[in-house]
Amino acid sequence: SSTSSSSTSSSSMQDEKTTVFPKVISMEPTNLQDVMKTFHVAAAALGRDDIKERAEQVTKDIQMGLDVIEKAVEGRARPKVAFLEWHAPFFSGGHWIPDMLDTAGGQKDMCKTG
Repeated sequence: SSTSSSSTSSSSMQDEKTTVFPKVISMEPTNLQDVMKTFHVAAAALGRDDIKERAEQVTKDIQMGLDVIEKAVEGRARPKVAFLEWHAPFFSGGHWIPDMLDTAGGQKDMCKTG
């Protein structure tokens, strides 16, 4: 029986080295609009047009949903809302949570954007 000369032994596979240089992207959104931008930053880093187009569509869809919510609560009483991210110890919501509460029509006295 003959063996093919194109077969690769496991020892030769172990000798090959691949160097990978990962790209580190720091995304630290502090408000709801920054969160939306992270979709585009990640898509751009991946460098594929289909992913960039998908990020555009996702953020448009999210914005449309936010617009619907804002319109639904427009002119209504704004209830006071407390949002806790953690309970022991109490930790009030920050970053984009206040923007979400504003969009939903709530008054937030305990938390600030950022």
